[in-house]
Amino acid sequence: MHTLRNESSLNAVLENARSESDINNLRGYISVLEEYCTYLTPKQKMTTMNFLYEKLSHGEEDIRKQCAELMGKLIADYDEEYRKELPPDQILTLPETNSMDLLERYLDAFLYPDQKTTNRQAQWIGNSLANMLRSLFKNSKEDANVKFVTKIINYFKIKETQERTEAYLLEVAKILPLEICSDSIIVFICNYVKGLMESKNIEMKLHAYDTLEALLPKINNHVIEIVNLVQTIESDLEHTDIPALNISRYNIMCLLMPDSGKTKLFKGICIQDYEKTSDLFLSNLKAATSAIVKRKQIQIIYFSTVEKKEVDPFYTAMHFCNLLKVSAYESVRNCAGETLIRLIPLLTFEQRNDIVVELWKALELRGISLLNLYHII
Repeated sequence: MHTLRNESSLNAVLENARSESDINNLRGYISVLEEYCTYLTPKQKMTTMNFLYEKLSHGEEDIRKQCAELMGKLIADYDEEYRKELPPDQILTLPETNSMDLLERYLDAFLYPDQKTTNRQAQWIGNSLANMLRSLFKNSKEDANVKFVTKIINYFKIKETQERTEAYLLEVAKILPLEICSDSIIVFICNYVKGLMESKNIEMKLHAYDTLEALLPKINNHVIEIVNLVQTIESDLEHTDIPALNISRYNIMCLLMPDSGKTKLFKGICIQDYEKTSDLFLSNLKAATSAIVKRKQIQIIYFSTVEKKEVDPFYTAMHFCNLLKVSAYESVRNCAGETLIRLIPLLTFEQRNDIVVELWKALELRGISLLNLYHII
């Protein structure tokens, strides 16, 4: 605490962190800031957030995620609540900046990074937005969250947005606390997602389907009827050459109409894609394949292995193991890890042992960065 006693001492600590070349030491600095962030003054919190935003361009994903989550916590705790009773002749001086101002500032910074940042860095920053907002909602009170949601919704109303920005907003839509939102806001979000489901860009279309799949369990039937979701999905029954898109439509139909004959029709369409399983194995290991496509292909490979039983479960498990080790996307690693757990009962004891040894070898080679990723297993 003495080291973080004032702004100048905090700046000295942050400068040391900026010049730190050892990644593990940098993780240590960020962990210390996370531990003591509650005791920082508003000005110190702003200084810390500037540092954390800089680190969103760091190459290590676990560092970017930790920084984004800490930023959300700092914004949630930024406003100081004065609990004592004021004397009649005293007026409480309000700070120049509050949590709402900070949220707006950093929403702009996440969605529209400085032009000096590279495309890859801008993508890293944008992908961190959902982590930041998830932490914000987690650490804020319900009445504050209502105000935050209102501020965030304004960004969905901006007409001229790039496709990359729309993808970030779709990720934000997944983590919005819909339980505190009015039906009108939920309908607006669903219509926004529905509009992007008609996009000619396949990846954007997949993002929209994936977002709707995440939203459906949280919305009521009244909203579903207003948005006309069932008819929208039913109007697109044709088989496509993209297995990820077919499985996405099937997942949504299972949530909307689990016992419908049309849902069984979607199931039949997905079964046709089982013949492409060998191509999906190869596609998942390509860096050019997007995260959303890989996640859907993991689901297809799992169903093909369990239902069709033409693929050796051990071979599939080793594939998921490789994705855990080499994939650059946390969402893909999490999906591979969760699916691997579901596949474990189909393996013999010796095969399970081989899987554990394979993961342990990777852990020894790459150290803490993979240790943070194996929590799912």
